Amino acid sequence: MPVPAEPRARPEAVEVGSVAAWYAADYFTSTEPPTYVERAVPVSVERLGPELHAVVVLVQVLARDELGYRRLEPKAVEVVVDTSDGIRVVDRPQPADTRISFDTVELDSTDLPQELVDRAVELATAAGSPLAETAKGAEFEGGWRIEIDVVDEAGIAWPMVVWLDHGGDPINPPG
Repeated sequence: MPVPAEPRARPEAVEVGSVAAWYAADYFTSTEPPTYVERAVPVSVERLGPELHAVVVLVQVLARDELGYRRLEPKAVEVVVDTSDGIRVVDRPQPADTRISFDTVELDSTDLPQELVDRAVELATAAGSPLAETAKGAEFEGGWRIEIDVVDEAGIAWPMVVWLDHGGDPINPPG
């Protein structure tokens, strides 16, 4: 006769993190206006007490606008989880205090040379149908970072990045 497995005293951090990520994904998804969570990833689990955990979850949301779906700025939220009787989310997400940076390059399309926009459109065609009118760029010491929306086969516009030197040749991002 098989012997039943003994229940674990405390859920593993991965289980607590998974429940927190699932909750955050569900919480930030809505039908009006339409927003969808592209991904929710637990990045840390801190024990607050014997059966209470704070989970930091990174959330990437897609929101619909006139051009399709756009990625909103990623957000870090904290989800508190109780493990005294299973795994239960205690409250709504709160902003997380994290050292993870979501700083992005400020883009100024007013100084973006047209020949670089044309080259970015040419290169971005490999990923779909680029929308040249959405091109924005920022100049740096080695060239340009150009962001351009590309519409995929499903009709969804995705911002993509092309890095070009000052002559219009593709380069690797600095750093």
